[in-house]
Amino acid sequence: MKNKEIYKKLLSYDPIDIGSLFYNKTKIKFFKLKKNKIPRTWKRIYFKIYPRFKQIKLKVNNNSFEIDSLLINRKSLRIFTKRKITFKELSNFLFFSAGINNKKTININESRRMYPSAGARYPLEIYLINLKKIGNNNEGIYHYNVKWNTIELLKEENCKKILSKVIPNQKWISDADTVLIITAVFNRTNIKYKDRGWRYIYIEAGHLGQNFYLNAEKLKLRCCAIGGFDDNIVTDLLRLDNENEVPIYAFVLGK
Repeated sequence: MKNKEIYKKLLSYDPIDIGSLFYNKTKIKFFKLKKNKIPRTWKRIYFKIYPRFKQIKLKVNNNSFEIDSLLINRKSLRIFTKRKITFKELSNFLFFSAGINNKKTININESRRMYPSAGARYPLEIYLINLKKIGNNNEGIYHYNVKWNTIELLKEENCKKILSKVIPNQKWISDADTVLIITAVFNRTNIKYKDRGWRYIYIEAGHLGQNFYLNAEKLKLRCCAIGGFDDNIVTDLLRLDNENEVPIYAFVLGK
C-alpha cells in the first residue's frame, strides 16, 4: 500500500461506528417513580468475596498525606448553602482539575494535563452552565479554554428553566452555582485508536471526574456527578456538532 493510501486510511473516520451506535442507543429516557417505591435492587450494594481463601489484612496509615483526607472525605453532596463560589475558587477548581501541568514546555504538543489521557489525545472539553453570578461573570454558558486557562462566555442568559428540562425531577440542582458538562470530541482519540478509543474516552472522563471531586473537597465546595441528562437538549444548548462532539458527563458544583 502506498504512503498516501495508508495516510488516508489513518485519517478516515466513519461516524456510524460501534461507538456512535453505543452512544445513540444509550441516550436516556426519563420516567417517573412513585414516592418511596424505589426498587430494593437499586439500593443494594454488592461485593465479590472469596471467603474460603486466605485473607491478608492491609495496613493503612490514615491521613499521612493531604490526599488521604481528600479521598476519605470526598462524597456526592446535593444540598447547597446560599453562599456563592468565588471566582478564585472556580479558577483553582478548573485549573487543578483539568489545566496544563507543564506550562514551561516550549512545544504545546508536548503539554500534559492534570489527568491521564490515552495517547495524550485529550478529547474532553468542559462547559459551564452558571446558574448564579460568579465573581463579575453573569449567569450563562461558558467554555473552559485549557490552552489559555480562561473561561469563554458563549451566551449570557438565565439557564435555570432550560436546566430543569436537561435534568428533570432534580429540583436541588437549581440551588447550585454551576453545572459542568464534560463533552468528548471523540475523533481526537479515535483517529489513533479507532473503535477502541470509545473505551478510553469514558475511562478518561472518570479520571477527570475524580479530579473534580478531590478539588471540590480541597476547596470546601460541594460536588455531585450526574449521569442522567437529556443528551439532545444539552447538545442544542451548547450548540455542539452531534457527529463530532457529544456530552457524556455532568457535575453540579456549589457551596
